[in-house]
Amino acid sequence: MNEREIRDIEINKVNNKVRKNSEDIKAMLLNATWCEVNIKTYEKRIKHQEMLFNDIKSKLIKQIDRAVENAKKTHDIVDDLLKQKEALHAQLKKAHHFGMELCKFCERYFTPSGLKRHMTGCAKKPAVKKVAKHANEIKVEKANLEAKKAALIKLKEKEIADLQKG
Repeated sequence: MNEREIRDIEINKVNNKVRKNSEDIKAMLLNATWCEVNIKTYEKRIKHQEMLFNDIKSKLIKQIDRAVENAKKTHDIVDDLLKQKEALHAQLKKAHHFGMELCKFCERYFTPSGLKRHMTGCAKKPAVKKVAKHANEIKVEKANLEAKKAALIKLKEKEIADLQKG
């Protein structure tokens, strides 16, 4: 083989490598183009899904707001009904105890004459304690004793101070 043939063989090898490289570049460019198309498609799908999500989210927020408003209205109605029930209960109690008086100690109802008899022996009537009157006298006496004790301590301290000086 002469130089020319060797050179032609080398040129063919390089040309084959260049052709193969060009085919690889075209394939990769095609692949890159497909990737770009896929990216754009996915971005569109993401935007569409975000839009759907935001729509559903706003609908759910509106439903929550309506539920909260309904709960507030329901609570207000329940409060009004409870007030009505209390008023009706008071009216029922008044009608049930018509002409009767309430004992201030045990909170039971009696006829006016029955209340007079009941009040003398009501079990919940507080007992009058005579000790309470004496307790004040004891407190005053204790205060006087404390004052005398303090004065005596001061007198002894003064006498000790005088002895230490003299």
